Order: sequence, then structure tokens, then C-alpha cells
Amino acid sequence: AIKSKTQSLLDENKERSHLLLWSDKTTILSYNEPFTLYWNDTIINDDDVLTFHCPADNNNHHQFRDAATIRQARTSSSTAISSSTPSSHDNTANSWHLKRFPIVRTTSCQFRLWTTTPRVIDAPSYRKRRRSELNLAARRTVFLPHGMVTPTALHLSLGSSSSSSSSP
Repeated sequence: AIKSKTQSLLDENKERSHLLLWSDKTTILSYNEPFTLYWNDTIINDDDVLTFHCPADNNNHHQFRDAATIRQARTSSSTAISSSTPSSHDNTANSWHLKRFPIVRTTSCQFRLWTTTPRVIDAPSYRKRRRSELNLAARRTVFLPHGMVTPTALHLSLGSSSSSSSSP
């Protein structure tokens, strides 16, 4: 049996309520498309971190293209999304809206959500310090099927003048 479109959307929203991280798109067909990343706000704090990794299968967590705290993502989204922008999501406070998906030369990228958990460092009582640890809580992969072949519209000048394209 084929589900109706309405039922499909209801099921998707129900599924999202259990997820920590999701996006409005799973595939980017051309650079500069708008893109929005959403998170479930039940356990997310302002000091938690979102990182952007390309390619998605890069397991070195220290190599990322961009990073923002949840506070920074909320602030940038509140200025990027106007009240007149239609949205299928009620709460834009729990999102990071990118007006233009960045130009990357890869076929996949991944957003990673890192949550902070406080811990007390074991030391003499007069020197005990609190420090937060980051724990990987969720991942969201975005596919760019044309990422390696789409022209970027970038011009690299190898000459000494901005008007030349000659090699040195």
C-alpha cells in the first residue's frame, strides 16, 4: 500500500522528534543552494558544538571545515531567516540556516553535533577544576553527487596583476 503524502509527512515529523540532528535536504545538486540543519532541543545546550566535515568519511574529528557553537548557529540563523520566509518547521530557534551551501570539492559532507558534559578533574581539593568534555552525539550526512564535476565559478589568477591569468 502506498502512503498518502500527508501520512508520509506526519511519519517523517514523528521520526524527527526522536532524532538529534536532521536537515531539510540530504542532497545538494548545485553550489549556493540554501540549506538548513535542525536539532532536537531537548538535551542540547548553547555551548554544544556543530562541526562541518568534508568528505563525510573523514574520521579525524580534528579536521573540519567549519565549526559553531549552538549559540552562534542560533544567532546567525535568527538574522538569516526573516519572518516572511515560509518554513515547514515551527521552531527556527533550533536550526542553523545557511543561505548558500559552501563550495566544496567532494561528493559528501557531514555535520556533527558534539554535546558537552561537565566533569571534575581529580586534583587536591583546593585545585579542583571543572572542565567540559565534548562527546559525539549525532551526525548528518549531505550528498553532493556533482561536487567533483560542477564548475565552481571561481577564478584563480596566477599572475602578478589581478587582470591576468598567466602563469609565473
